[in-house]
Amino acid sequence: MRSHGVRVEVEAKIRRYIVIQAALSAVTGILVGGILAVLGVPLAMVFGLFAFLLNFIPNIGSAISTLLPLPVVLMSPEISSTVAVLAILLPALVQFGIGNVISPKVMGDSLELHPVTILLALMIWGALWGLVGMLLATPITAVLKMLLERMQLTRPLARLMAGHFEARPA
Repeated sequence: MRSHGVRVEVEAKIRRYIVIQAALSAVTGILVGGILAVLGVPLAMVFGLFAFLLNFIPNIGSAISTLLPLPVVLMSPEISSTVAVLAILLPALVQFGIGNVISPKVMGDSLELHPVTILLALMIWGALWGLVGMLLATPITAVLKMLLERMQLTRPLARLMAGHFEARPA
């Protein structure tokens, strides 16, 4: 019976992760597409859609979606050099801000993981399993923390993963 409760909790955490990731990706795609549209870049909404889709691939997806409009921007004669620079710089800032600041904070609060834990998980699981490890890093770490909370011996490690650094009362 106890394993049923764990399964339900795991499913809830993974579902929450997917919903939050989709929402953050949608915001990223809308902002990138909107910025490029305002700047007059052809196919701006297509690049916004790619930003949404590629945002599911941590770090690498952001870099690819930022550089994707580069050939179009460079080959469009109506785009000035200032607009070309802004068309790369502003989406890069959006990707950086959402991917490295907002996403770890929102994911951490929602999944009860400290943002540093999420960034470390991305590095560790990415080193172990590459791109697949980076995709699965946050949900695996959230489930691992949940399992560590269930045992008295490993509960301090789970509290550390959640960002509770204060000493436990005696």
